[in-house]
Amino acid sequence: MVVPTIGEMIISLNRDLPYLETLARSASYVMGMLFIMRGLYKLKVYGEMRTMMSSNASITGPLMLLISGGIFLYLPGAFQQTLLTFFSTATPSPLDYMPDKNEEYNLLLTAVVNTVRLIGIVAFLKGWMILSKAGEQQGAQQGGVGKGLTHVLGGILAVNIVGTMHVLASTFSIG
Repeated sequence: MVVPTIGEMIISLNRDLPYLETLARSASYVMGMLFIMRGLYKLKVYGEMRTMMSSNASITGPLMLLISGGIFLYLPGAFQQTLLTFFSTATPSPLDYMPDKNEEYNLLLTAVVNTVRLIGIVAFLKGWMILSKAGEQQGAQQGGVGKGLTHVLGGILAVNIVGTMHVLASTFSIG
């Protein structure tokens, strides 16, 4: 029985990454619709509470749900805009380094970069989910805004991991 190496497993996983990325984007569209519908319903409830002069009503919950739903629906554009903001380019280049002569090494490095990009997409989505819950008064964890923003920022940095590595190397004068 031949046991595959970790490199072979990562290269094999790389073949399935486009399907996993499509799954994450599809889930984003569904979550966006659900968040917008939930936000509109909570906005309706807020309007009814305000007409009855209730003082414990807050508009931050419905607004955060609407903003998060819009981000989820506009996921590819949101990535392009945030990448443009952080890295001055709208398309991340996973092979922005000088290629090595070893083809297997290049396949492994490309697979690792693509895996980190998928993790970045999932972290970005999770960050917006945390931020949508942070606007609610009940059931929100303490420090939710900080956790959500950390996931969003970390996800953006992971989507363009090669650019992030170049920025860090320039900042700390490494290499």
